[in-house]
Amino acid sequence: MRGRRLPGGAAWSMLRGSPGFISFGQRLELEVDGRGRRPRRIGWREAAGSERKQKAEMAASEVTLEVEWEGGKRYRGRRPGGPALLVDGAREAAPGPVDAVLVALAACSAIDIVEILQKRRTPATSLRIRVDATRADGTPRRLTSVRLTFRVATASEAH
Repeated sequence: MRGRRLPGGAAWSMLRGSPGFISFGQRLELEVDGRGRRPRRIGWREAAGSERKQKAEMAASEVTLEVEWEGGKRYRGRRPGGPALLVDGAREAAPGPVDAVLVALAACSAIDIVEILQKRRTPATSLRIRVDATRADGTPRRLTSVRLTFRVATASEAH
């Protein structure tokens, strides 16, 4: 991600693409002061060619989900007609929302890794991901960092 550096080493940058003005070749850079204030617009820059291509590919695949409140802190989400995922804010009947996001991040990354290894004719025999995350102390308790550690075994010989 290219953009302005923020306190703590974070950078804010987003591709322009909100409804009303879609331009896949530019990136909006924002600056945040770390005190919860709204970002200040710095300006537009040309995005790298690969980012342009990725954004165009992402725009071609829209996703619609339905999330229904089941009472208490339980929510069930799904694509219309698809399998459901239960999220429980109390973490009694299912993972909480943050845990579900972290599991989804790890699973999405794992799917890519397994597919890449299969294409390289080095299929995985096992894959385990450790997810270490840090959340902000104050409200909102957003994720401030996530670290994924992959342990992959393959059937190929060690070199």
